[in-house]
Amino acid sequence: MSDIYKSLTFLFFIISFNGFSQVDTDGDGVNDDVDNCPTVANGYSTEGTTVAGGNGFGSNANQLYYPRDIIVDASGNYYIADAQNNRIQKWEPGASEGTTVAGGNSYGSAANQLKYPYRFTFDSSGNLYIADTY
Repeated sequence: MSDIYKSLTFLFFIISFNGFSQVDTDGDGVNDDVDNCPTVANGYSTEGTTVAGGNGFGSNANQLYYPRDIIVDASGNYYIADAQNNRIQKWEPGASEGTTVAGGNSYGSAANQLKYPYRFTFDSSGNLYIADTY
């Protein structure tokens, strides 16, 4: 092993181990250095909130099946690439189900069909662009 490799390995371990702390600010018994949600004291909650789906996998308006991408617009609406359902869903704030805004007509290559949409975006005029995998 070359001397430079030994030096870099030693430096890596020094940097890595100096970052560890013995602090548990949220009281969950896990030190903050390895905790995914290290502190509530900074004003952030460690609890998540479901804003779309949450009703198991499926194709109903209140379900998602392999969501791949999400965009939140200025009004707080969530747009989700619901890949396995071959659609883009819009969920308004507080809604219990979404509205299909693109696809959702089985899968295929027709102008009103998608097949596993993966990513999407809106331009400044509100036009929707979809990266449709197949």
